[in-house]
Amino acid sequence: NIEIKTKLENVIAKAHAMDIESIVLNLLTNSFNAVPNSNRPRKIRIELDHENKNNQKGMKLIIADSGPGIAKEYIDKIWIPLWTTKVGKKGREGTGLGLTIVKSIVDELEGDITVGIDDSLGGARFSIWLPR
Repeated sequence: NIEIKTKLENVIAKAHAMDIESIVLNLLTNSFNAVPNSNRPRKIRIELDHENKNNQKGMKLIIADSGPGIAKEYIDKIWIPLWTTKVGKKGREGTGLGLTIVKSIVDELEGDITVGIDDSLGGARFSIWLPR
C-alpha cells in the first residue's frame, strides 16, 4: 500500500549500472521501511534528471518518502558503517551498511549527496548528483 511516483529522464553518468542499482536499492529499501512509521499517506518519489553543477554536466537522483524523516542529530551518523536506527522487538534489525555503501559509491564517482526533509512528502529526501 505504498504509492510510488516517478519522473525519470534518460541520463548519462560516468558510472557502472551496478553502482546506480546499489544506490537506488539501498535508498528504496530504507524508504519502504520508513513510510509505515508515519501517519502520513504512504508515498515514495523517485526523480532522475539532467543537472549541471559548477559548469559540469551530470545527473541528479532524488529519492524522497513520507516516513518520519531523519532526526537532525542523526544526519552525520547515518553514513557511519554499522550505525543503524532500525531496531525492532528482537533488537537491531538493520546492518548499518546501506547508507555507507551509498555514500562510498557517490564519493568514488566524485559526486555529492545531501539529505534533508522533503517539502511535499514530509519524510527523508536524498539528493544525489553524479558527473557525466
